[in-house]
Amino acid sequence: DEVWTGAFTAFTDPAGRGTVARSGALSTCPAVSLTRKSLAMLLNGSGVTLAQVGFGSNDNQIARLADGSLLLIRQAVITGSPNGSASSQKRGAELVFKSTTGGASWTYVAVIDPFDPAFAGGRYGNPDNQGGFDRIELCVPPTGNTVFLSLTGTGKGSCNGLIFASTRTSASPWGSKWTLVVTDLPATAPFTTTASSEYLFVFNLQDGRRENYDAYVRWYRIDDLLNSRVRPGQFRVASQDGFSLVQSPIVISVGATFAGQKGPDSYVRVYYPHVESEDNIKREVLRTHVVKVTGDKASLVEGCSKTLSALSSGGSLLGAVAVETDRLDLPTSNPTTVSLLYWTESTQTDQSGKNSDNWGILTVRGRIVRDLATWSEPFTLSLEPNGRKRGWSGFALTGHYNKGAFFLDPRSGARKLRFLAQWLETSFVAGAVSRYDLHTNIVSVEP
Repeated sequence: DEVWTGAFTAFTDPAGRGTVARSGALSTCPAVSLTRKSLAMLLNGSGVTLAQVGFGSNDNQIARLADGSLLLIRQAVITGSPNGSASSQKRGAELVFKSTTGGASWTYVAVIDPFDPAFAGGRYGNPDNQGGFDRIELCVPPTGNTVFLSLTGTGKGSCNGLIFASTRTSASPWGSKWTLVVTDLPATAPFTTTASSEYLFVFNLQDGRRENYDAYVRWYRIDDLLNSRVRPGQFRVASQDGFSLVQSPIVISVGATFAGQKGPDSYVRVYYPHVESEDNIKREVLRTHVVKVTGDKASLVEGCSKTLSALSSGGSLLGAVAVETDRLDLPTSNPTTVSLLYWTESTQTDQSGKNSDNWGILTVRGRIVRDLATWSEPFTLSLEPNGRKRGWSGFALTGHYNKGAFFLDPRSGARKLRFLAQWLETSFVAGAVSRYDLHTNIVSVEP
């Protein structure tokens, strides 16, 4: 029940070698400095009642805003709030905090309560069972004046994907007022988002079982969303292609990044897991496609679809994460569409997807992709401080999220792009997880 902050600095490439990407290591590994704040203390005077004090949640998201402040959305189970009518039923709600000190301190801003009558009449609060909101994603378009929050809402007889928006005004600071702008997304999760200055793009898997999900992209003109004119475009990227060995429904290894703008054409890169089978031997790979959106039309970009697979012929790619630039500090005259895609890679594949000790040796690897189809060679991120590759054994799902971050380093003369990757490595004793270790690396890329 705490908010953690700190400087996650580990193995970096101080020389920034290479024009596409290189990954190196410092000679020493700086210690990670963390501070922690009690969530209950931050809620003093808010009128929000936590149902489970001391119970953590992995559904937490942080976004940087145009003014440099940070917005944190924290998933919590509550039994009361100022906006939740008179209900004392347990429900998933979103707590909003803001920091103007780079995460050193946090201030409570708002609660997004499923029983709030302002949000579809409160129908995503279930009076009989614990329901409410879950599986959140934050997106700040490059204009920097709006925050979008996507999630799944589950009420009594109602289950939909939802999108909320918060716009800063003189009367309502960042994150203090939220409007429910989309209520008709299908009952699935996650809804991953990215944006251009004009459009909000939503990507998800839906309509199937674990071995045959369809992949969809939707897009909304941002001005329309903010003015109650919801007219989405929709495009099926692939039919019955999303498949994961390790989790159903699929809530990891799914995402989207903005891939560029050429005149009226917007480009979005999407990725999701797929399972290949040869001689009845399965392994998990990663599908990536680029979708061109023009007005209300969309199509796949020829030559830009790619299947990423493990170096070992029997290995799998698991828990993929994409990190894109936030485009807030980058010159508008020279926009970049660089992103980092990284994943946990195994040397073998447990055919059931359930046994932690049948994945061989695990490492973390990644690739940089620029524009529509310029990929770097794969590089290893899980490194020892001396630069040696590090691996571990025993795969475990560690939540619904793996997240990285981006920052533009002003100290470097060329204002290099810095992509921070973070991941958990697990240790097992007698088949059970005994320890989780957080590891990080920073990849430097020329703009």
